[in-house]
Amino acid sequence: MKGKDGVRQGYAFFFEAAPDYKIEPQSWVTSDKSFASEWVLTATQKGDFPGIPASGKRFSIRGCSFGEFENGKLKRKSDYWDYASLAKQLSA
Repeated sequence: MKGKDGVRQGYAFFFEAAPDYKIEPQSWVTSDKSFASEWVLTATQKGDFPGIPASGKRFSIRGCSFGEFENGKLKRKSDYWDYASLAKQLSA
């Protein structure tokens, strides 16, 4: 997702597919220029994800985020998580 509109669209899609999501931070480190965090996301899949039709199932995935700040604003953020684990939890 790039730019404010891209981020809004990307998150809007996810919020529709998993409206009850909860992110629980596990650990993090920050500096003036960057951050890293580890988290667990839990939710119920109410809508389609790319390649995974809506299942109504609850899921939990671990992930991490890394980012950079510039002039006091978020410049870049990357998230990493296990798609295979998500697909396994939501498969029929």
